[in-house]
Parts: sequence; structure tokens; C-alpha cells
Amino acid sequence: AYASLVSVTPDRGDSLGGTPLQITLDNNPLTVPGRAAVLRCQFSTLIAGSAPSTPAIAYSSAVLVDETHMSCVTPDFSAHFTAATSQAAVQEVYLSVSELDGTFRTRSELRFRYIQRPAVTALTPTQGFATRATQVSLHGQNFVNFDDLSVRAIAVPAGGVAHSWVGVEVLFMDSANLLIEMPAAATPGGRQTGAAT
Repeated sequence: AYASLVSVTPDRGDSLGGTPLQITLDNNPLTVPGRAAVLRCQFSTLIAGSAPSTPAIAYSSAVLVDETHMSCVTPDFSAHFTAATSQAAVQEVYLSVSELDGTFRTRSELRFRYIQRPAVTALTPTQGFATRATQVSLHGQNFVNFDDLSVRAIAVPAGGVAHSWVGVEVLFMDSANLLIEMPAAATPGGRQTGAAT
């Protein structure tokens, strides 16, 4: 019997890795008493067990949490954003877990999406009125249109303490352009500068 992967949470993360995952399993033979195994997660552009090819593959160690859950941390996959995908901000991979003998035979179709880290390179306009909201266009790269897309801005008032603002009303234009609405400054008449991420 082979472990069957049911779900993974979250289902996307940074292309540089470091995202903690919780994997839900079914029909799990890894819990058989007395049968120790070195567990690993495999992230591949090819379904495990399918015909030979030249997939991009990365591995990370895994921990069996209980009979139905396993955890692992995503490895760095940034080197596998090849020339064919270099213009894409998302690389979808298949996630599988090792069997008792360390192999990856299961044809798991459970998918995880690596997201290239977005970068803001410019914004227009670069200033607005302190007493009312200002529409701002963000320009950059690797923007992705998710339902929970948000923008964080860090304000640094002159002589004051930095504070942040998170905006969830974000209009996705394309992978290089976003439109947001910056709120009025916290202190009317004050001058604040900052950076968006």
C-alpha cells in the first residue's frame, strides 16, 4: 500500500523556498509500527511514476506529524525557473512523498505553485495630498492576480516613527502594473514618505 496525498496547505509559496507545508495523507503505510523510514518531499515538474523525462526536481526532509498529516518546508526552486518559464511569475510543480523504501512511486497529482518574489521598481505619482486618498500606479515585475492580493506600504513621517499600511483593494492590471488607492496621511498637513512592497 502506498500513501495517498489528499491536500497541501498552503498551496503556493516563495520560489526561494522556506514555506512550511502541512500535507494531509490517506491510506498511510508510514505509520506501521516498527517500520522506520527517512521521509522526504519531492517537488517536480513531472508526475512521480510517469514516463522518464528531464524534469526539474527539488527535495526536502519531511516529518510525520500523525497518522494523517506530514509536514515539510519547501526547498529553493528559483534555479528551475528555466528560460522557458523565466517570463512567468508562477511555476507549478507536483508534490509527492517518499515511500517506506525511500522511492517516489506514487502518481500524485497534488500541485504546489512556486511564486517568483514580486518587486516594485517605480510608482506614479510619487506624492499626494495628506487630506485625501490618492490613486497610485505601481510598476514592477512578477505581480500575480490572486484573490487575496494586497500591498503593504511603510510610512516614515519626518521625525516620527515608521508605521505600515496594508491595502487589499488592489486592481491587477498585468504582471508589471498594479493600481492602488493610498489613504490620506495619518497627520493632516504632515509630510510622509515611504516604500511599497
